Amino acid sequence: MRRVCSLVSPFVNHDSIAKTGRNLVDILYRMNANFTTFDISNYFDSIPTKKDKKLIKTLNKTAISELSNEKNIVFNADLEMMRQYEFKYDYIPYFSLDTNAIPKEYINILKDKESIFVYNNFTKNILQECALQSNIVVIPPSINSRIYKNPTAFGINGKCPFAFLSIVDVEKDLNWIDVVRSFYASFKLEDEVCLVIKANTKYYSKYYQESIAREIYFEKQKYQKSLPPIILISVPLSDEEMASLYSECNCYVKISGVNSGLSFIEAFASGLVCIGPEQGGCKEILNSKTGFMVKRSGEKRIFNETLSDGIIYNTYSEEHLSEIMRWVFDNSTNLKEKTVKERKIVLSRFDCNVVGQSFLKSLR
Repeated sequence: MRRVCSLVSPFVNHDSIAKTGRNLVDILYRMNANFTTFDISNYFDSIPTKKDKKLIKTLNKTAISELSNEKNIVFNADLEMMRQYEFKYDYIPYFSLDTNAIPKEYINILKDKESIFVYNNFTKNILQECALQSNIVVIPPSINSRIYKNPTAFGINGKCPFAFLSIVDVEKDLNWIDVVRSFYASFKLEDEVCLVIKANTKYYSKYYQESIAREIYFEKQKYQKSLPPIILISVPLSDEEMASLYSECNCYVKISGVNSGLSFIEAFASGLVCIGPEQGGCKEILNSKTGFMVKRSGEKRIFNETLSDGIIYNTYSEEHLSEIMRWVFDNSTNLKEKTVKERKIVLSRFDCNVVGQSFLKSLR
């Protein structure tokens, strides 16, 4: 059988790019598609795929650069990672923008590409504004719906009757502490509610955990009332463990601005009410019909060493988020029917079987 695709991707457990890649690996194998998958993360032991099927090879930069030009290669990573590699072959970029503009340093990566795969229409619209001549195809992030059907117990329910969940990468999600502020502003200890923060990073460490806990502690000192608990989880979890965590929470909240939307898909699949940003890349998934949108309050520019103009992030109203969180908590019983409906929609649109078919079709 002709090799359809070589999929190059960083397979790190927590990362939305990695999850999308892993789900594609699983479904393409089940569809009997002939392909090879390359892991570039050096996290080979953490990959929950069938190693005995030889679907995975761990490569360094040199090996990546020497891949054959005869294969249909899809590079599923962020643009910064693509820029780090010196490629000797053509490939199809597959990514999502995490800002509301594309830095000029990345334009050269994309300008000569015949095809570009993106996670959402938000990214597609920004690329079209750059006058790229590429064929831009939306291949959304996907989930393996099987693991959300009968999740095992995680242990959150025993701590409080109602739990908000927020999954953040503290280094990238500059608005994560705003969720903490809004939670503290909305509730007191007697409400019997908690906020679960699942903190992600490439390098889990004791220092990382302590720095997050310190920021939460300093925020807590600003209030003159008994506050509800915040449960911090800062260790890597498998996809099955994440499904268990989702299943024991009631509402998912994330206002990091532009994102791939994968966490909202997972939350909907688990039956959670969702609160998200008014603007961003997840509008196909989360909008005023499917969940609750937090008003944009402004933007801020963050400078770094690699991008000359820095990165512009949206900011969102903490007061509006507080109001929504309180309303969702007070009306949680009435929202159950809505979440059941959205769960069915998500499972029909974003299951890896559906996305896998679209992925293969776009390669032909």
